[in-house]
Amino acid sequence: MASKITSLIETVKTIEDENSRGVRALETAIEAIGQEMNTFNSKDPPQKTVSPEELIKVTRPITVATGKAVAAGNSLKQDDVVAAANTGRKANSDLLTTCKVS
Repeated sequence: MASKITSLIETVKTIEDENSRGVRALETAIEAIGQEMNTFNSKDPPQKTVSPEELIKVTRPITVATGKAVAAGNSLKQDDVVAAANTGRKANSDLLTTCKVS
């Protein structure tokens, strides 16, 4: 009987961990973007300059990340949420870095 209860608890824990993957990915992405914002707002001078074309190029991943976020919201699949969070984090990081140096 104890082994059945232990097995049930382990199963519930596994399901709970799986269901919180997306939340953890979103929290991590938000924290990383916050750190990038701090770097962006720092007084450090830019290391180089970028062209307008480079700035336009770096905005495309923001559009892709937005599409993934909408798709993840519609599908409610944890893998989609994790992918959207990671894509959004990377796209925002690249955009802030590019804006800082332009």
